[in-house]
Amino acid sequence: ERAFRLLSRRHGVTLAYTPMIHAEPFVSNATYRSVYFDAWEAARDDSVEDADRPLIAQLGGDDPETMLRAAKYLEPHVDAVDVNFGCPTTDARIGGNSQMSPRCQCYGAFLLTNLPLMEQIVNTLAVGLRDVPVTAKMRILDTDDETLAVAKALERAGAVALCVHGRTAMQAPRHQDRDPEKLAARWEPIAKVCQAVGIPVIANGGIEVIDDAYRCLKQTGAAAVMSAEALLEDPDLFEHDNHRNVAGAQRNREPPRSGANQLGRMVRLAREYLELSSAFPSSLEPLPEKSHLYKILYRLIVADKELARQFKKCPEDDIPAMRHLLDGIEARYSSAEVPPLDKSWYRRWRIAKSASPDTGTVVVAWSNPYAVALREAAVSYDQ
Repeated sequence: ERAFRLLSRRHGVTLAYTPMIHAEPFVSNATYRSVYFDAWEAARDDSVEDADRPLIAQLGGDDPETMLRAAKYLEPHVDAVDVNFGCPTTDARIGGNSQMSPRCQCYGAFLLTNLPLMEQIVNTLAVGLRDVPVTAKMRILDTDDETLAVAKALERAGAVALCVHGRTAMQAPRHQDRDPEKLAARWEPIAKVCQAVGIPVIANGGIEVIDDAYRCLKQTGAAAVMSAEALLEDPDLFEHDNHRNVAGAQRNREPPRSGANQLGRMVRLAREYLELSSAFPSSLEPLPEKSHLYKILYRLIVADKELARQFKKCPEDDIPAMRHLLDGIEARYSSAEVPPLDKSWYRRWRIAKSASPDTGTVVVAWSNPYAVALREAAVSYDQ
């Protein structure tokens, strides 16, 4: 939402997307429009007249005319409209909530097997929008040939840029055994897309620290990189002086396991986000503040059971209580040693494999500390 976009823009992000907007209820329901799009007005931040630009609105749906009607609402307020062919969620598979979107059958990555419809959607928007261009986001498919066929078709249909996620729709924790190797993004198909099309390509997937961004640009030849999940935990990921970025790149890409500098950085970002969310309140339900703080503070929450308990009790709509929680963190660790900070929220679903020294067999251990520390603290908050 807007407050988080502004936070990430303050820390190095130069282009942001809205959360995906489902076209069918966006067209039919005025309340849905007011809740799920928050850039109807300019966002003045300090001396910047509209700090929330450039902005791309991301649409999902399976009906070209409905998509165009939704895009026309957005056209005066954004710099481009993006068609989402990348979302792999259950919602995307079933077309969303049946009450809100009774006609939609599927959207996102589940349209990747229907290339004629994908082309029709993109072309309908490209022809029908007068003031802004159309872009598209897709995932790689099972073969490079299939991936290239989709990318070329979207370019022919009128997309002026492509964002390509280097994972297939089935490369998700609920489909895989959570082996890091099987969850890893593949950049080679993205590089082939860059060579095959004549429009800018944005590479997505596997951008955990800034070193990843540089490596990805070099290996793919992409015009830009996108980070989604990792940025939720590290809104300053694209800042060159981000200590976690440097440590992550130098220490086998894991966050540092201790250090007051990391705690101070997390608390500072959390406070900055709460200030922005107060200035630019969200209409979403539930409110997003607690979910964002959970991700920003994740490594500390899983290392501090008492903090986990306090965090669970913090109401979702009580920003003063969240600020008080941050005050308590600073007070506690002004005199106490910061505990070892475990694996990041980005890596919460990966498993670690090692060979038993006695038998040589592979031992699998869940790397998600949430499943250990937070379970003991009776916390179940992973939005």
